[in-house]
Amino acid sequence: MPRQVLHVDETMFYEGHGFRPVFVTEGELGYHEHGTWPYEGKVGQVMPWFFGPTIEDARRQVAQMNERLGISEREAVMIVASAMTDGPRQSVQAMTEGKRQRKKRRDAGKPRGGA
Repeated sequence: MPRQVLHVDETMFYEGHGFRPVFVTEGELGYHEHGTWPYEGKVGQVMPWFFGPTIEDARRQVAQMNERLGISEREAVMIVASAMTDGPRQSVQAMTEGKRQRKKRRDAGKPRGGA
């Protein structure tokens, strides 16, 4: 099952409210906004989350939420990056395993004892 993380950056600022984070799903291109904007309190609308007041505060709050989901900051960055790339989608686990395999193959070709 693909994991989801919260993400926030400077472009997500709403005057008088703060920073509105988005959900990024592992292996999917793009992101999903939470809530209805503009929020007017009408039936069926959902008030979006806003973090802040500064971008540093918002980033800290996003990191805390992701940690509650069991996702480290490094993993969150990789998931967000995978959602922004133009190419085949793969999970962070698959990317990490592929990286391990490439390193193993590289290391296998190195002479022992330094050179």
